[in-house]
Order: sequence, then structure tokens, then C-alpha cells
Amino acid sequence: MEDVIVTHGDMDGVISAALLVKALRISPRIVFTQPHQLDQVKLDPASFKEIYVTDIAVNNRDIEMTKSFIETYRKSIKVWVDHHKGWSALKHVIDSRRFIIDESAPSACRVVLNAFPWLKNDPEAVQLEKDGTASDTGRLEQLSPQGWLLYKALKADIQDVKIKQIAVRWLIEKNPEDEKFLREKAEEYDRGPGRIGPYLEKVKLVNDIAVLCEELPKNIDRLALFIKMEEMSPLKVGVMQGTTEYGPVITIGTCRDDLDLVQVFQLPSGNPRNVILSRDAGWTLEKVLEILKKLK
Repeated sequence: MEDVIVTHGDMDGVISAALLVKALRISPRIVFTQPHQLDQVKLDPASFKEIYVTDIAVNNRDIEMTKSFIETYRKSIKVWVDHHKGWSALKHVIDSRRFIIDESAPSACRVVLNAFPWLKNDPEAVQLEKDGTASDTGRLEQLSPQGWLLYKALKADIQDVKIKQIAVRWLIEKNPEDEKFLREKAEEYDRGPGRIGPYLEKVKLVNDIAVLCEELPKNIDRLALFIKMEEMSPLKVGVMQGTTEYGPVITIGTCRDDLDLVQVFQLPSGNPRNVILSRDAGWTLEKVLEILKKLK
């Protein structure tokens, strides 16, 4: 029997999973998912010992999905670490001993580092936290060379679980073959997902907000695109309308520390710097821009 880590598949999730492995000295199977796909994680109680969860937020579209997962695996969940807003909706379900939630933290990596302070004696773990936080807050200029390698490799194909698995293993074991694989993926990023220039040319300023209405390729680096859009906007806010894995959506991003998009759009949970609104739920570009217009 083995332990299981359930984590988000972005850079923060990958690094926070690696930090958990380092902190707890476990050799787990790692399952990558997202808050809205938590119901697809099926674990056989006979096949694992304990479950560790990191960087998985409350599903703001279906809080019952998160609650159901917790109740199903309550006896097996050893630790759940997260930094997203919205956990007050489940305060009657979770306990502070196992659920280490810090909604003021910029990343799950930061929460893990603070929860297991002996990691702060490991310079490698400290740098990993810095890279994970830089990625999750859109401060890509703060990434270390290793952080850039990891960022590009993961963004080369955000759907490829193999890249995520190898990335975690490399962060822990530093296998040269794994590094070679990640460097090859980083080169693929430079040839494809990282080429955002043509899309920046289509961005328009509306009420000092950078707006892009475009159906983007699935593998385009949306974070890098958003960062450039925010730089173009006097309000430091970018809005993107298109279709993603969530369906037809409007995504809003900001680099401002004083702006909480979860509060602005009155959402039950989420990332204060980046929110996704479903057009199927009635959100329109006009409605979003009208709300953001009040920020002036």
C-alpha cells in the first residue's frame, strides 16, 4: 500500500506536492486534478494508506463536490493544504488540525513551507517555494533558472500528466534523464505555447482594461499572455473571452495586490488574482466590463 498526493496540475501544485514529499519523507503516488474535477478522482481504500491534498480549492461552482470528496475520504485524509478563498463555506466539515488553510498566502507552496518549518532549513526547498509563488502570482520575472525550466516544461502541454509526474520526480531526485526530458519540453514551449505575440496585437483597451476576444489554441500560455495584457492596461487588469476546458468563459486577471477579484465578482471561492466566469451561467463581457469600470 502507498500514500497518495492529490494536487493541482499547475506549477504551484507540482512544487507543493514535491515539498510535501520532502517534508514528510513519503513515496506517494501522485494524482493531478482540479477543483471542478475532484469527483473524477476515484481511490480504492484497499490500495493506499493516507491521502495528502495540496493546492485544491473549494469548487466555487459546486461546493457539494468538494464536501463529498472530504466526506468520502475523511478517515484517510492526513493533510489538506490550500491558499484559495472560500473555505468558510465548509467550516462545519473541516478541522484545523488536518486542513491547513491560509487564504492570505500567495501560494500553496508558501502554506506548505510555513506548515512544515523544518523545510526552511533546506535552501532548495526555500527556492522552490519562491518559484512556485512567483508562478502563481504572475511574477514570472522572479523565477530562478530552474523555475523557468519547470514553468516552460509544464506549459509545453498543460494536459500532459507525464510532464507533471516527471517534474515532481526531478524536483525530488534530480535525475539527469528527467532534466533532459524537461529541457526538451521547454524547447517545445519556445516553439509553440510561448509565442503569444500575434495575440497581443488583437488586444483592445476598453475603459483602460485590456480585452481580448479570441478563440485561443489549447496550448497557448495564457498566463504569459495575461501578464502582457495587464502591463498594457492602465488599471492593470486583463479580460479574456473565449472557450476553455470549462466551456465558454470570461477570464479576468490582475497583477494588483490591492484588488481581490473573488470579492469584486462576489464569488464563493477562488484565486483573488484570477477568476473564471461561465458564460453559460449568464456572465457577459458587457456585464464584466461594467463591474470593472467601477474600479476607477
